[in-house]
Amino acid sequence: MGRCDRECEEGTQAYALGCGYLTKEATCDEPNPQPDTRGKICDFSACYCAPPTVRDTVTKKCVPLEECTKKE
Repeated sequence: MGRCDRECEEGTQAYALGCGYLTKEATCDEPNPQPDTRGKICDFSACYCAPPTVRDTVTKKCVPLEECTKKE
C-alpha cells in the first residue's frame, strides 16, 4: 500500500487506498463526492480535509461548507 512521505497538516487526515475506486476530496464545489467507478487504482494516498470541513478551491484551505469563498 502507498504511504505518505510526510505527516498531514493540521485539519487534514490521511486518505489511503490499497486498490479500489478513488473518491476525490470534498470541496466547496463538490461537498459530497462519489467514488469514481470508471476504474480502480492502487497505492494512492493524500491528505484530505477532515470532516466536516471541505477544501475551499479558492484559498486551498479546509473550511466548514458555510464558510466557502463566494464565487461570482
